[in-house]
Amino acid sequence: MADLFCVGVKSTHFYFNISEYEFSDLAQVMAANYEITECDYNLAHNIIFGSVAFADEFNIPPHKDFNLTKMILEEDDDDIPLIEVEFGRDGMPFLVENSDDPKSKFYHSQLLKYAGEGNFNYLSEIEQEEIDDDDDPELWEEEDWNYFFEDLDDCETDDDFMEVLIGSFDAVYYIFEKTIVKPTLETKKLASQSVALAEMELVVEPISLLGYEESAEEIKDLEECHTALKKFQSSKSRGIAQAGKLIKLLQKSIAKWARNPVFLNYLFSAYQLTNNLSAATEIAKLTIKLFPSYLFGKIAYARILIEKQQLDKVPQLFNGEYNLKYVYPDRSKFHVDEFLAFNNLWCHYFLEKNDLYMANLHYNMNTEIDVADEATLDTEILFMLNVKICMYVKDLVVNSDSKFTRVELIKTLVN
Repeated sequence: MADLFCVGVKSTHFYFNISEYEFSDLAQVMAANYEITECDYNLAHNIIFGSVAFADEFNIPPHKDFNLTKMILEEDDDDIPLIEVEFGRDGMPFLVENSDDPKSKFYHSQLLKYAGEGNFNYLSEIEQEEIDDDDDPELWEEEDWNYFFEDLDDCETDDDFMEVLIGSFDAVYYIFEKTIVKPTLETKKLASQSVALAEMELVVEPISLLGYEESAEEIKDLEECHTALKKFQSSKSRGIAQAGKLIKLLQKSIAKWARNPVFLNYLFSAYQLTNNLSAATEIAKLTIKLFPSYLFGKIAYARILIEKQQLDKVPQLFNGEYNLKYVYPDRSKFHVDEFLAFNNLWCHYFLEKNDLYMANLHYNMNTEIDVADEATLDTEILFMLNVKICMYVKDLVVNSDSKFTRVELIKTLVN
């Protein structure tokens, strides 16, 4: 995601060794969430690297993962034709402020420091609210909803229908929230535990749960293994010899530091990267057996169970709890990555069960906290969720078996 106004590459994510079929599915999901326009590589290259260079003028670095994903791109040299792309707005950097973005204040301070007062423009949230008032479905009257549904009635194909829904996603989401039937047991359980959620302290600094103090040598080996895994992950051509060297390093570290589950987690990731799913599954099982309270071990195995559609086994890993605090009742402090990964897992789980209410609830729990710069929300899960919400609304609007008539639906939305 490249912001041409001043911020540069705001987010970036990647996939390795996925099949052409999986890539096609992913592209369809993204196309359902965004209006995608095909362009040649040279233009994409100029947009990405140009936005990074423009942001660098104000000492605004790109997203941390760009150090990795830029390796997927061609070198930024004279072999790539230069294409004129406009950066900024009206010849000046332009910042769209967003209180949900933890780096918004940082962007503003960098512009003040490096561009100078009066040498950039910005849109405050108050101004945005004034602009967006007419687009707020909560303020729509019956006539507005009639116009919206008339646009849907004019659609001749499924693609036309999805294009209208994605283009009016605020309205779609409003319909979803107003009409979806809440499930019973899971929702009631989480509601009864809301106090526990409030009592959780989320931190960004490392939390040691090993029960012992790591030695300098162990920390050094952890860093070495982490670096080797990241290097292997970012390599364009991961050969058998390279994979074997990494796995041998990790196995040696596991034998040396048998009390530390992180090394096992690294080995699990290495096997995943080499598409050795059977070995990854065995490592996940071993991690659960040796370290039954290790959260990321539970999450790794749970994702394998979801992939195999063994959904009934997932809640057992977490003692039937959907609240991180209740999985670990003796803890009051959690790392933000634990919180995000836990809720992402349940969002994925409930999406597979077509329980959109619970999936949306868990994803919203992640968006409502102050996410650290180093942490990222799972955009693929968001794609999946938004597409399923659109399909739900589509069925509600066009299905003759819907519990709502058009008149009843509009009455529900206006009230």
